[in-house]
Amino acid sequence: MKYNIVTTLNNDYMPFGILFINSLFDNISLNLINKIYIFDTGLHKNDIKYLELFPKVQIEKTSHQTKNVNMHDEQWQKNVYSKTSFLLQTIKKDDMPAIMIDSDCIFVSDFFDLLDTSKDFILCERARSGFSKHIGSFFVAHNVEKAEEFITDWIKEIKKGDEKHKESPALSRVSEKYDNLGNLPEAQVSYFSFENKMPTRDARIIHLKSDSGRETITKRIHQPHAAEYVRKYFR
Repeated sequence: MKYNIVTTLNNDYMPFGILFINSLFDNISLNLINKIYIFDTGLHKNDIKYLELFPKVQIEKTSHQTKNVNMHDEQWQKNVYSKTSFLLQTIKKDDMPAIMIDSDCIFVSDFFDLLDTSKDFILCERARSGFSKHIGSFFVAHNVEKAEEFITDWIKEIKKGDEKHKESPALSRVSEKYDNLGNLPEAQVSYFSFENKMPTRDARIIHLKSDSGRETITKRIHQPHAAEYVRKYFR
C-alpha cells in the first residue's frame, strides 16, 4: 500500500517545513509514499524552490494566504482548519490512502509499521488530560470510499464547534459515529512534553506544537528534543 502525505505550510512556518521535509527524507520509507502534497497557504517563491528540490513533493496552490502573528490567532485557525478540506481534495484527486500530518512535526523514525491497514481510519489518541480524546496532528485515511463521508462530517463538526481549538474536539465527536477505527498514542506519532522530557524510543514523530512557554516559532524550534535536528538542518 502506498500513501500520499498531506500538510499545509506558509512562510512563517517555513522553519518547521525545513525540519519536516528533511527529517522525512532522512528517516521515512520513501517507497511507501506516492506524493508529498504541501498546500501553499502563504509560501514565498524561495520557499517553494527549496521544497521542490525534494523528490515527490508537489506544491498545491490555495486561496489561503496566511501569516502566523500570534499563537492561535485567526490566521492560525484559518490555516489549521483548512487542512481537512485539503485532505479530502487529495483523496478525491488521487483515489488512494492519505496521511495528514502537521507541518510542525519532525520524523524521528519510520512509522508505517504502526499502521493497521485493516482499519478504515487511524487517529492519534491523546494520552493526557485535555479538551478532546484525539489530536488532529496525525490522521490516516485507508478506506478511500468512506473517507469523503468521514472527512466531510469532520469539517462540519469543526464549523459547529464552540471550543477555542476546534479541530481535535470535532475529530473526537465524529469518531464516535464510526466503527473500524484504529488509534495510535500521542507519544508515538505526535510526541510532546510540557516538561521538555526527551522522547522514548517508541516516539516516531515529534510534534513542536504551540503552548504556554512556547508561544513563538523560535521557542518551539529550540526545544531540547529538537536540538539535534536543528543543528543538522540549519547550517
